[in-house]
Amino acid sequence: MVSSAAAVAAKLALQREFEKDLKQWNAEILGDMTIRFNDPTVLFATGSSELRPRFREVLGQFFPRYVALLTSPQFKGAVKEIRIEGHTSAAWTGTTDERTAYFKNMELSQARTRSTLEYLLSLQKVRPEENWLIQHVTANGLSSSHPISPDEHSAAAQTANQRVEFRIVTNASDKMDLIAQKLQK
Repeated sequence: MVSSAAAVAAKLALQREFEKDLKQWNAEILGDMTIRFNDPTVLFATGSSELRPRFREVLGQFFPRYVALLTSPQFKGAVKEIRIEGHTSAAWTGTTDERTAYFKNMELSQARTRSTLEYLLSLQKVRPEENWLIQHVTANGLSSSHPISPDEHSAAAQTANQRVEFRIVTNASDKMDLIAQKLQK
C-alpha cells in the first residue's frame, strides 16, 4: 500500500534530484509533488502550441530524470498517473467574451499539452519506458479553470496563470477504497 511515508519519500527524492535545476528552469516543486514550470516566455509563443527551443532543452534535462525516478522500484508501483497539465490566462486576443476566451484557451492548452507529450515520448532516453509512459502519462489542457493568481485581469496575474505542471497521481486512494470495501464485508 502507498503510505504517506512513501509520498514524503517521493517528494524528498524529487527535491534531491532537481534542487540544483529548479531556479534555472524557473520551476518549483509544490507540496503535492507537482512540478510547476512558471515562465510562459520560455514555454510557448502567444497563441502557439509549438514548444520553444529553451523549453525543449529544459524538458530534455528534466523528463528523463523524472521518469527514471518515478519508474524506480521504490516508486513505480505507487504511480497511477502522471498528468501533464497546461494552464492559460483567461484572456484571448480579439474577444472580450469570457466563454469564447475560455473555449479558445481550452483548445490551445490541450494542443500545448499534446505537443509536450509528443516531444517527451520522442526523447531517446525514455524509450526503454515507453510502454509504461503510454499507460501512465496523460496530457490535460485546463484552459483558465485553475488560476493561481486570484486577480485574473491584471497583466501579472495573466502571466502567473500561464504554466505547465507535471502532477503525480498515486494509487493510494484506490488502495484505501479497496480496504474500505473489504472492511464493509
